[in-house]
Amino acid sequence: MKTKGYFLYLIILHFSLFIFSSCNGNPNQVRITGDFAHLEQAEFYIYSPSGAIERLDTIKIEGGEFEYIAQIEGDEIFRLLYPNFSELTTFASPGDEIEIEGDAQNLNAVDVDGSDDNEVYTEFREDITDLSPDSILDIAHKYILKYSKQAVSKYLFQTYFLQADNLDRNIVVGI
Repeated sequence: MKTKGYFLYLIILHFSLFIFSSCNGNPNQVRITGDFAHLEQAEFYIYSPSGAIERLDTIKIEGGEFEYIAQIEGDEIFRLLYPNFSELTTFASPGDEIEIEGDAQNLNAVDVDGSDDNEVYTEFREDITDLSPDSILDIAHKYILKYSKQAVSKYLFQTYFLQADNLDRNIVVGI
């Protein structure tokens, strides 16, 4: 009789461990994965302008893929710095799983999924491809109004209106 009870105990223990190990262990983590065509091995850098990560971190790419996990307390912005010094902005919240997919031969056309902010920002970047600076401001203005409650709206406002070097400040009043 004791053998059957012991065996049942082991089955329940193993099943419990399996269930707990398949859940995300830390709700304050963000997981960023990437897959880049035409890129076998490289290093990208990642940083957070707001200080979510304390230093410039290195992301190693093997076979065109990478994974990066960070501890964050709230909504954050991360920037991926490519070897050519161009950047990709991503938005993260605790528990997010962000997926980046692109082609190393066209870093401007990278898709970022995993949250509404990243999907809206990817759409914005696609919409402004090959446009004049004035047209970009017009589209940024429309996105700011349309997605006013999202972090991407605040980012677009800061990037295209508050921090712009050659901006007519009268345009900002209209927003």
